[in-house]
This record gives sequence, structure tokens and C-alpha cells, in this order.
Amino acid sequence: MMTTEEFKDLFEVEIVMVSKGEVNEETVLQELSNWDSMAYIALEAAFDEHFGFTLDTDELLGLKTFGDILEHIKKRT
Repeated sequence: MMTTEEFKDLFEVEIVMVSKGEVNEETVLQELSNWDSMAYIALEAAFDEHFGFTLDTDELLGLKTFGDILEHIKKRT
């Protein structure tokens, strides 16, 4: 299973396409220039592929910070 640090790297490089180290737990997702509907889809695919779960629409829309994403990973793994 992927570690949270590995997931952070994947999130930065493949999902929101920013430089490594640019995202932290306090990062507000809406402030990332590439946080859009495609990022939601890529995030769901990453959850499914690397952790074996998905979020429902309300859970996805409730994500405000990168820390919120990490909390969902911690709860489900």
C-alpha cells in the first residue's frame, strides 16, 4: 500500500500538477490552479487504485484542504 508521503507526491505531480513540496496539509484545494473536475476524477481513481476505496459525491465536495484528503485515507485504511 502507498504511504501518505508517496500519495502526496502523486497528488502534486499527477493530480494537481504542481511542484513537489508545494502542497501541505493546510493547502486549500480551491486555491490550486488545476483543482477542477478532472482533478476530482483523478483523485477518485488514485483512491481506488492505491487504497481500495472511493468517496461519494458529498464526501468529494466536502474536501477543502489536502489535510481533509489525508484524513479520509487514514479513516479508510
